[in-house]
Amino acid sequence: KYGMIKGMVFTSSSNIPGEYLDDDLIVSLYGDASESPDFSKIKSYCVYIDDTDYKVLTDVGIFELGDVSYADTFMAYLKARIDEMILKAGSYPDIDVDTLKKAVIKKTGNYVYYTVGYDSDGIASDLAGLFR
Repeated sequence: KYGMIKGMVFTSSSNIPGEYLDDDLIVSLYGDASESPDFSKIKSYCVYIDDTDYKVLTDVGIFELGDVSYADTFMAYLKARIDEMILKAGSYPDIDVDTLKKAVIKKTGNYVYYTVGYDSDGIASDLAGLFR
């Protein structure tokens, strides 16, 4: 439906390097040199990242929290990731910043999910349906 076939998928169920988020990827995607999210509070996850078209980033992540009290903190890391992408995109006029500005970050029960792309609202709506 959304054509998500070109990107990379990372899941907590894999133990194959490059198929799960190791500490270096967590820092590079969701944190920085001084601070990154505490993935010990994440029970499971699935993340799709497609940067094959440098003009438009497609990014979707679903995280099941082992500690639901961590949801707001984790969502702040996701927002910071998107804000950083918007900031960097300002230096490259070809990048579609509107897709970044329309990113959706939500929580439902013990899940946090986010989506960045051309149809962030549609994807977020479909994801929300999974948690009902």
